[in-house]
Amino acid sequence: MSRPASAWGSWGPRAPARRRSWASLPRFYDPGEGAILLDQVDLRDYRLADLRRQFAIVLQEPVLFSTSISENIAYGRPGANEAQIIAAAAAAGAHKFISRPPRGYHRPSALGVCDMVLEVKDGRLVSPTSQEGAMR
Repeated sequence: MSRPASAWGSWGPRAPARRRSWASLPRFYDPGEGAILLDQVDLRDYRLADLRRQFAIVLQEPVLFSTSISENIAYGRPGANEAQIIAAAAAAGAHKFISRPPRGYHRPSALGVCDMVLEVKDGRLVSPTSQEGAMR
């Protein structure tokens, strides 16, 4: 048990198990059996948006979803407008390099680790291209 508004941390040799446990709290994963209770209520009984507003997660490794940089920044606040997204990036010291061309905040986020990009339109493979080609 913990007090309201308390901060938790974990450490130890089994990092994958720790990550999975922490990822269960905001319901990135649901337990295969049993339940995780918060204030004696099964996490699955909370509205997902309400539950996730209660957590702040700091990861050791960055995670980017295969969407635009703008959508990645807004992930924790669905419906964030452009001004809020830019303010969040500026607060993190990232606005200057994100806003550079090509495509700025609309640039795909996951291209930095790719050697080749396959362009798909309307569910059909159009052509392989380079990272630079995909970012135009």
